[in-house]
Amino acid sequence: MTSTQRLQNIDALRAIASLSICVLHLGTDQLFSPESVFVRLLYHNPFNVLVFRVISGYVIIQSLSDHPYQWRYLGSFLKRRYLRLEPAFILSVFLVVFLNYLSSIAPTYAGSAFQLNVPVIFTNLVHINSLFDYPFLNASYWTLFVEWQFYLLIGLAAPSFFRASPTGQSVGLVLLSSLGFFTDNHLSVFHDCSLYALGILAWQRHRTALVPSTFWWTFSALLCISVYTHRSDLIHLLGVLFAFFAIVFRLPLRLPRFLGQISYALFLTHLPIGTRFTHLASRYYASIESRLVILMLGVVVCIAFAYLFHHTVEKFFQRRFKNVLFRRMYLS
Repeated sequence: MTSTQRLQNIDALRAIASLSICVLHLGTDQLFSPESVFVRLLYHNPFNVLVFRVISGYVIIQSLSDHPYQWRYLGSFLKRRYLRLEPAFILSVFLVVFLNYLSSIAPTYAGSAFQLNVPVIFTNLVHINSLFDYPFLNASYWTLFVEWQFYLLIGLAAPSFFRASPTGQSVGLVLLSSLGFFTDNHLSVFHDCSLYALGILAWQRHRTALVPSTFWWTFSALLCISVYTHRSDLIHLLGVLFAFFAIVFRLPLRLPRFLGQISYALFLTHLPIGTRFTHLASRYYASIESRLVILMLGVVVCIAFAYLFHHTVEKFFQRRFKNVLFRRMYLS
């Protein structure tokens, strides 16, 4: 499989996960009765944010392995991740605040008065709001809080990881993931550590001399840890397993490439854009059939806006910082 095919494989997984999350959030946000069969089906969709943990583990360790990574490169690594993710994220925060203000001045608005809460906005911008018990301005932002913990953890651990033998690497993955036994806090990276480790294990399968027996016992150990740490939502581990084996065995997944490319933009904007559309449209149509149509149209609106956001915001900053972002990088 060529590097282009690997990118298509990763993009397809990103597309599946981001679209599933979009449909879940729009479909469970007041469109249908919480007791309806459709809502239950949405909640039991196996593809959710956990899939991104596996992808991230694979992609980040791949990018770090392309050149001899050392601790002194930690700042450079974090800088590249910041420039890749944060400009679009920061603009999405201001988009959320602006849309909240517009909603508050609408004649039909019945919620609480709009307040420009600077501490909440600032702490969201730097991903520390949960440390001060401030809410996330966008319900999806919590995943970035965990993601940045992973970047710091992998940036610190990678030099020792790369120096170890393939078996030593596998033992390290299991030992680090076992810290998940000691926390049920979904905002802690250790809660999802076994999922990131599965992505790293997939990289080991492709790029190191890992013997099959070591691969399978490591996989079994990580799966057992994941079953424990995510025992309340085991259905979502099916999506994790699909993503893992799709990467390991390089399954030829084929979806429109742009859906994977806009997955981050869709993640950032589907809630503020999509839920406003569904809330407005559902005022005039109450039947189940019409609301299914509203849901489908809402997803289309989200995809269209994410496409625009990706090409006007993400692409702009990627071009602006291309000398930093794409220097000795792979699958970033």
